[in-house]
Amino acid sequence: MKIGILTLPLTTNYGSILQAYALQTALKRMGHNPWLIDIRGKKIPSLKLPLVIIKRTVLKYLLPYYASRHQEQGDIMVCHARSFIMKYMEPKTFPVYLTKGLKKLKRYNFDAYIVGSDQVWRPKYVNNIEDFFLGFLNAKDKAKRIAYAASFGKNEWEFTPEQTASCGALLKKFQAVSVREESGVQLCEEHFGIDAVHLADPTILLDTADYMKLADGVKKNAGNLAAYLLDKTDEKMQLVDKIADKFACIPFGTSTKTENGYVPLEVENWVKGILDAKFVVTDSFHACIFSILFNKPFIAYGNESRGMARFDSLLKVFGLRDRLIISTAGFNDEVLDDPINWDRVNEILEEKRKISHKFLESSLS
Repeated sequence: MKIGILTLPLTTNYGSILQAYALQTALKRMGHNPWLIDIRGKKIPSLKLPLVIIKRTVLKYLLPYYASRHQEQGDIMVCHARSFIMKYMEPKTFPVYLTKGLKKLKRYNFDAYIVGSDQVWRPKYVNNIEDFFLGFLNAKDKAKRIAYAASFGKNEWEFTPEQTASCGALLKKFQAVSVREESGVQLCEEHFGIDAVHLADPTILLDTADYMKLADGVKKNAGNLAAYLLDKTDEKMQLVDKIADKFACIPFGTSTKTENGYVPLEVENWVKGILDAKFVVTDSFHACIFSILFNKPFIAYGNESRGMARFDSLLKVFGLRDRLIISTAGFNDEVLDDPINWDRVNEILEEKRKISHKFLESSLS
């Protein structure tokens, strides 16, 4: 079956890239022909990417101090994303520019569309929320419409009344609807009148061994305490230092943000960093998932503005809610001495993986 995967633009977010990779890979292994719809905000001149690659090389090897400038940092991360997509996700990837709309997707004659995962149903993150409810299709289109682990990001409703009405009508045309957070099930029922299923993030569709292959041959990081912080603060860094002292670890970090003082890593290096870490401190949803996949003890620093529902739902499933904090003022040091029951966590992982595969198989049959 020829399937179009519709997710958020793959630019400077490791988790977003890896969840798209995981879903596409899982569908391939099921015998389907999945195409990742590579959404971009605007068309970039064809000469741009080679210039970015040259700039990246200069930054990495000749002028490392120059990488503190925002534009260069952003270019490096975009280049890393493009490199990973070209290596692992081509040739079933093609760009679609939001400035031209998504109606031209119909010419590819997909047998099915899968919307998800990530926060595809969060209006503030997309230009036209109806696109992520397949509003560009017409009533005569016979393609299956499926939502896989789509996320609202938050427990609170962020749609306008007009968006609620239009998206609700569109969602009723879907053959199968699943959401990534437990709270999303209730939101679908209350606001759309739709029964949704709670499923795991696509990254869980793959085995740990699949991600270890991505990291195979990648140089080991200098440190062993992974500090992946999207929103770096002095308070968070104090926590990193505290944990580093307790476990005699050397912190290392990466981010897509210049002000964090890190040069962005390639996607494979990011995976390698968590794989080799003795401990992980993060405010990233997907870094939490990879900590769980690799059985790494971690502390998750929740962020209300980015969406706490994701963290709550994920950690509740695995019985790891005590690993989530919103400030060091409420941090209980005893959790650091409380070992995680990884046998139980891995049992839950396998159970959720089977349920997710079954959903895809039944939805696409």
